[in-house]
Amino acid sequence: VEQEFNQHHLPSALPSYAYPVKSDSDRAKLETLLPQLQASSDAVVIVCPRGGGGAKRAYDHLQKQGIAAERLFILEKGQQGWPYPELLAKF
Repeated sequence: VEQEFNQHHLPSALPSYAYPVKSDSDRAKLETLLPQLQASSDAVVIVCPRGGGGAKRAYDHLQKQGIAAERLFILEKGQQGWPYPELLAKF
């Protein structure tokens, strides 16, 4: 959710605003990140509000778009479960 992202997020996070990744529109939002993801070999950590269904749907969609499963990770418990608030970027 854009408002939550703007309040705080993990450093280097790329916003997609694709949550809950259930519609073609949501998947298209994820696809806007593909050029950046494909240009890198870095790990991709998917962060959704709680680390559940939206994250799994994003993981599955990115894998179908050619991002290797070895690069894809889901942040357990999502943004709400992140136990290090001092490491969040705040705006």
